[in-house]
Amino acid sequence: NEDPEIRITRTLVRLARTNGDDGIGTWFKFHGYETPNHRVVITDSVFAVGQQPRNRWKELKFPKTATFKGTNTLLWLGEPGEFGGEKPAGVTFMEGAAARAKWHELRNQWLAAHGYEPRGADDWDPMQAPVAAPKPR
Repeated sequence: NEDPEIRITRTLVRLARTNGDDGIGTWFKFHGYETPNHRVVITDSVFAVGQQPRNRWKELKFPKTATFKGTNTLLWLGEPGEFGGEKPAGVTFMEGAAARAKWHELRNQWLAAHGYEPRGADDWDPMQAPVAAPKPR
């Protein structure tokens, strides 16, 4: 009697290399070996990536059964013209300087709303300056 849907709502997702492996992975890790995977319902969310996944662009496919509601955005933070992943229908795609500016804007809105200090536009490495406990304002 489990709910067959996983709801992702008002979420910021950025794939970034955080360890010593060959690169980034995938948006979701679903394995429907013995049981069917859940359906994903994505609403008003942002997905950002800046490099090709370690196992090629096929890694960035959204599930076939994914449903997109509201305003969803896919940001290519790398160089323009190099994004080779899937661009789902109904999802806004941005690249280059506009995508990087959008990511910084949305990330800083989230940080401020949760009591964190905003981050600079040159702050890209999540391992160099991970989000820490909020500093008093």
